[in-house]
Amino acid sequence: MKKQTFILFMLGVLCTSGFALGQSKNRITAQTGLFHYFFDDAPILNVNYQHEKSEEVFKGLLINSLGLKYSRFLDKKNFLSTEFNMFYESYRKHYKTYPLKEPMVGERGFSTYNVSYGRILRLNNQFNMVYGAGLNYRRGTESIIISSYPFGVSPSGEFVMEHYLTTVVRNDIGINAFGGIEYTPLKWLTLSTKIDLLGFVYIHDKENTRKMKEVYDSPQYPSRLDLSFNLGLGFNF
Repeated sequence: MKKQTFILFMLGVLCTSGFALGQSKNRITAQTGLFHYFFDDAPILNVNYQHEKSEEVFKGLLINSLGLKYSRFLDKKNFLSTEFNMFYESYRKHYKTYPLKEPMVGERGFSTYNVSYGRILRLNNQFNMVYGAGLNYRRGTESIIISSYPFGVSPSGEFVMEHYLTTVVRNDIGINAFGGIEYTPLKWLTLSTKIDLLGFVYIHDKENTRKMKEVYDSPQYPSRLDLSFNLGLGFNF
């Protein structure tokens, strides 16, 4: 709690000082990837598989995606940014699927680091359109369920499943293109939306990638594309 209070205090100091000096060349944005689509069978929302007693927001309905972004404005039309994003999701729907007709992703957990160049198109005094491209590095794991079979029944009458998984190590490099809308109701505050398409040009774990394609006939794993819709809350200073 003390750590969170200190971070909020520092953000407030930065924003206040920037406003007082008439400077808005910097922005720190807290963001969430509200939706992620990996171009496979993974759901973008846990609609039918929420936790009844979960302490997660909306009982685990949303995918777990959070990030922090720093932007430096070169002038009124150009900016550079760097960001760090974390993603973790265990796909409960796939763990409950039986019989399993083909391999399905079980879990994804990774961190993504990005450096981007962007352009600003001013719409009016409060709204901007932004677009650009960047370079990305992703590290983490992606677990694929190869087969499942029941070995018992739970007290509620559901099958207790046993799973055989293959884990792909993510240590990959990709490029992305993005576009979005920014709304600045106050000089120190910006709300943003962003659609981001990330594609990987280098996949590190070549052995498991080969196995997924040649042995399990599932070339869609590991995922090479990540299309996301992001919401952000930015502080200008």
